[in-house]
Amino acid sequence: MADKNGAEIVSGLNNEYINVKLSDVIKTGSYGGNQKFFKPLEGTANEYKYRYGCGLVALADTILYMSTAVKGSMKVKGTKYTSDLASMEEYRDYFDGIVSMTGWVPTPIGATNAWLVFAFNLMAVRKLRGYVGFWGLSRRKIFGRVNRMLSENIPVILCIPNVINIFRRKKYKLKLYVPDTDCRHYEQVNTHFVTVTGIVQRGERIFYRVSSWGMEYEIDIREYDQMLKGLLFGNILGNVLVIRKVLPL
Repeated sequence: MADKNGAEIVSGLNNEYINVKLSDVIKTGSYGGNQKFFKPLEGTANEYKYRYGCGLVALADTILYMSTAVKGSMKVKGTKYTSDLASMEEYRDYFDGIVSMTGWVPTPIGATNAWLVFAFNLMAVRKLRGYVGFWGLSRRKIFGRVNRMLSENIPVILCIPNVINIFRRKKYKLKLYVPDTDCRHYEQVNTHFVTVTGIVQRGERIFYRVSSWGMEYEIDIREYDQMLKGLLFGNILGNVLVIRKVLPL
């Protein structure tokens, strides 16, 4: 089955992903949370959320999606939230609630892979009992794990690491393609977390469909694999947060 952008859907989430209404004028909402929602706000903490909050956005979106899919909503600090948020302000309130519950301190370090494992398991105990998370260490298992989690209606937090290629002595940047048929338009990033919401195929190329900065992008799975393969400790510093269901809800 083809999607709206002409790609064949290999696998994907069962429900609509996180949608944040941007304004009364713009009909299309944000595809997932966006750390840039904090850019207009004053204060050092808000600046760090804007610059280094991608890991927290991925975690917050994953927890909200999973909780909403199972229970219809999620209560944080006495307020109920769903995957359809009415405004950027509502998303910021939700995000700050997750920051408070996990104890994350906004700094230039951002969120590390190990911290995301800790924070997910903490939130799973409080909001998603029956799930456990751990950081993947095998590059070869990434695609199978992503496909399995999507089939179980679980978004996948994926890390694009910041590591220097010791052979080429330069930093890698991975292409995030704008979904279209020719893949000519893209952003280049490293040191970034995204959330995988699907797997699609265009001809012979297979892509992870991801949420980043509140937009849909696609990552060529071979390009991601080659990035990790060519980096020192790339299979550990890159990789995904593996989530497994261990008990019936």
